[in-house]
Amino acid sequence: MSKHLVVFAAILFLCSSLSAQEQTSEKRTETNQSEVLLADFEESLPEGFKTTDAEAKLESNEQESFAGKGYLKVTIPAGRKEPAHLFFKLPKGINISTCYSLVVSIKTSPRAEAWKLRWYALDEKDKPIFQRVFTFDGGHIWTRMDFPLPLWRWGNLVGDWSEVRSFSLDVETGDGELCLDDLKLTLGKRGEKSALPPDDWLISIAFPEKSRVLLSNGFLLATDAVEQVSEEDFKNLLEKLRPIRDWVRAIFKKASRPFGGDYPVSLLIFRQQSDFETFYKRLGLIWRATINPPKAGGYTVNDISASTYNEKLGINRPVFFHEVVHAVVTREIRTPPGYPRYSWLQEGIANYLQLCLHPESLKREDLIKNFLVPISKEGKTFFKPLEQLLTKPISMSNYAQLATLIGFLVEKHPDYLDSIALNLADGKEIADILKELGTSFDKLEEEWFSWGKKTFAPDSKPPAGEGSFFPVPEQWKDYKKPTPKDETKPEEN
Repeated sequence: MSKHLVVFAAILFLCSSLSAQEQTSEKRTETNQSEVLLADFEESLPEGFKTTDAEAKLESNEQESFAGKGYLKVTIPAGRKEPAHLFFKLPKGINISTCYSLVVSIKTSPRAEAWKLRWYALDEKDKPIFQRVFTFDGGHIWTRMDFPLPLWRWGNLVGDWSEVRSFSLDVETGDGELCLDDLKLTLGKRGEKSALPPDDWLISIAFPEKSRVLLSNGFLLATDAVEQVSEEDFKNLLEKLRPIRDWVRAIFKKASRPFGGDYPVSLLIFRQQSDFETFYKRLGLIWRATINPPKAGGYTVNDISASTYNEKLGINRPVFFHEVVHAVVTREIRTPPGYPRYSWLQEGIANYLQLCLHPESLKREDLIKNFLVPISKEGKTFFKPLEQLLTKPISMSNYAQLATLIGFLVEKHPDYLDSIALNLADGKEIADILKELGTSFDKLEEEWFSWGKKTFAPDSKPPAGEGSFFPVPEQWKDYKKPTPKDETKPEEN
């Protein structure tokens, strides 16, 4: 069977699995041995239930209900500008980490177009951690729907299933009657890992034909370049990756709120660029999300990092390290990459550590030159005003400046860096965070730029050998650096 057919078969299997689980699956639910009833809507609304932009009431009619006599009928108004919300609070004592699926029966008013709905799993502050979008076109026929928790995804906030305290059903498009009955959670067979995908689920999506895999110390390394990458290569790479987590916890003492237990952070190394790009299409299909195709040498979505094998750079390709930093930071301080609020922090940390371990990624002279040029308030210089850099979308041209900003904060204000990360993850704006720290964009910019002019003065001495930018963090003191490459041009990470 050709590789393309294998990939197609894998996608077909996953999609058919989704279809089977998220459409009519009444038979499967009836055979479950363990389940938790969240609401049967027989005599009263569940404790803590509420709605916005919708009216809900109990109906009692054995002929009209899915099970028993009662069901919930929600009237969704037309012409609303925001989604309607239905909130279901979890009973105390439920650990969703041990659950596998959310199950509910649905019927609606017939419509010319399908309803678009989205489940959210919320934390104790009603912030969404996980989500699962779906459409419904079953009309006025009860349809038993099954939403396996391992297929839900994060949004711009991340966390553990154990932190979930309620569910919200959002009606994004659709109006009229929405009826629900028999809302349950089914328990899984993998204990506290039941709500998570299996450790190796990515392998079947990324490398359906062949792969080399190393699962160790909370990292999953996998590649289909099995002739080029040996088991020893993976072990050597792991030695460089393991200290990332220790460094993050040492720097971000308050902001580090790790989650996921021993569930691995992943690095996928593709042999071919085309497979690297199409992997994210397949992942988006499974998550029911649009993932923009990668435009650089590496790409990280949540805690899943990926890149391609480069014969010249081999297993020591700097982008591997860079992307795994993104994934570890996501899991440690809860600032997923790709979202404007966190992008400057994520890229600053990843590029700072990359320059610590791979100074060949950039020419020191480039920083020396730009710290001699006063920053234009209009943003016309290579270095941008911090108010612009920390509040607007960033590009690869900002990476060097962000690396120096993180280097400055690590050296001079680690307390600032810790507080900034903590409060960004909790939803505060960077301007407000700086104000609480007794500083501002302008004050921080002045202090950082003064530090940079001195640190990268023309006659300054590199801290860790010729061409270096920053001292190598102590977490890597026992790491044996690879032989320097003749590559001097920075990679596009």
